[in-house]
Amino acid sequence: MIKQSVKSEKIQKAKVQKIGCYILLAIFIGIAMLSGCGSDETIRTWAVVKEDIRTHLYGVYFANAKEGWAVGDKGTIIHTADGGMSWDVQRKASSGGRLLNAVSFPKKVHGWVVGAKGQVLYTDNSGKSWQQQNSNLEEGLLDVYFVRNVEGWAVGGYGKILHTEDGGRTWTPQDSPSSNHLWSVHFTDAKHGWTVGEKGEILRTSDGGFLWKSQMSDVNWALFAVHFVDSKRGWTVGAKGIILHTVDGGENWMPQKSGTTRPLRGVYFTNAQNGWAIGEEGTLLRTTDGGMTWLNQKIETSEHLQDIYFYGKRGWIVGASGAILRL
Repeated sequence: MIKQSVKSEKIQKAKVQKIGCYILLAIFIGIAMLSGCGSDETIRTWAVVKEDIRTHLYGVYFANAKEGWAVGDKGTIIHTADGGMSWDVQRKASSGGRLLNAVSFPKKVHGWVVGAKGQVLYTDNSGKSWQQQNSNLEEGLLDVYFVRNVEGWAVGGYGKILHTEDGGRTWTPQDSPSSNHLWSVHFTDAKHGWTVGEKGEILRTSDGGFLWKSQMSDVNWALFAVHFVDSKRGWTVGAKGIILHTVDGGENWMPQKSGTTRPLRGVYFTNAQNGWAIGEEGTLLRTTDGGMTWLNQKIETSEHLQDIYFYGKRGWIVGASGAILRL
């Protein structure tokens, strides 16, 4: 009987120890999950960068995690070498300076900026000096995108599309089926690209722009930005809080509920699930499910937000009155 009692006691103790191990394991998993959530919350948090810049900023681009540029009103070009924590002025705003709308740096030494009256600026020394390139256009250029050091596209007023294969020494017009202003252009490689604009315009090319075809958006409001994560999956945003999504390269565009009627000016996805959209009056939306749901993110500015860019997990936003935000 005594032996049986001792045996029973040992069994009970073993059970208690086993249960204790399960509890500790559960606590450990819970802590790990909370740690993961904490990391995710960090990604969600945007900090306002305090800089004495009052000029409206319209475009931002980073060549790597440290070096980036932003452009804006009156010919302004600013630069950061520390991931956006501080910025220096490379080109001062001036009364005669033309509005600059967009910037692209395929590598940190080679960059292009486009703006009003067909302006194209080029640098081969990371922005220490800028030189004019001839676009042969009077219409404003609203966006620029380079896939490599020598090949890029610029789009702008009245459906204009320009292409270069020699680093901008020559810019050649491409046939455009549109006469609407084109606000944004994005390529996933040297062949596949999209541009969007007024009256719900969406154009697509699969041969580097030799042929651009119209796609049906089923909206009549301006589309201000477009971004693709691959040749099939992409998003475009615009007036009235419009967000459209495609999973077939734009053959079909489906609306997504943004939860806002404010104009959305920029969109960027780091992968097929995680994306951000920005817009007027400090609007910042985030999705973690490919746009099935968009949630409003609270930030410490009510300025109009104009452009957004990511390099890896780091992100930057620029906007009116010199607004700059970073992750």
